[in-house]
Amino acid sequence: MITNESTYTVSGGLNRLGQTVYRSAQGVFRAIQDVYRSAQRVLRFALRYKLGIMLIVSVLTFIASGDVLRMVDVTAAPIDLGILAVLPLSAITVISFLMLTEWLIAWQWPVLDAYQRNFLEKTFKHLLSWQKALIYFSFYLALLYSFISVTKAFL
Repeated sequence: MITNESTYTVSGGLNRLGQTVYRSAQGVFRAIQDVYRSAQRVLRFALRYKLGIMLIVSVLTFIASGDVLRMVDVTAAPIDLGILAVLPLSAITVISFLMLTEWLIAWQWPVLDAYQRNFLEKTFKHLLSWQKALIYFSFYLALLYSFISVTKAFL
């Protein structure tokens, strides 16, 4: 015959087991939340510094392209890397140019930089497509010519 005391002990054991399961489920849930928050931080970092990350990846690709070329063609010269060196080198140049122009705009025209970060997108969306293209290409063409003239001055 089951007494009240043994029933109480069984239900108390089940209650403790339920609490243990609940605590472990809470721990797993917190761990999942921590992983999700960490992934969000990494994504925000990657979006914020995407040009810098792309520059680093391009430089590493440029450095490794010689070894990749020698794996494909054993007779390739160590200095003449061919087309594999041109692609990462052009990516490095373009990304460096973009980073430099972003930095120059923020340094020379802080008002334009603040306007760009807060209001330019709304204003730019209201323009006609030919106006957008004209502004975009003329601005970057002027910066490209200045970049070329500075590079030519050093040569």
